[in-house]
Amino acid sequence: MRVTRAGGAGGRTFGTIVGIIGGIWAAGAVASSTDSAAAGWSVLIGGTTALGVLGCYAGKQIDTRTTRITIVQ
Repeated sequence: MRVTRAGGAGGRTFGTIVGIIGGIWAAGAVASSTDSAAAGWSVLIGGTTALGVLGCYAGKQIDTRTTRITIVQ
């Protein structure tokens, strides 16, 4: 038997924040290397959203604990 428990919201919150900061960093890197504000804005919107969602899911995986219970007769 397996019991899965989700922890608090700490991992999801941390992962989301790290993802958003990563998206902002990526947008700044793209905007400065291409000299294009349009490219920077599109990476900012798309990258921040995608990395925020991925960070949330990664944090959820970190917070989830699975316990395996074996009953021996």
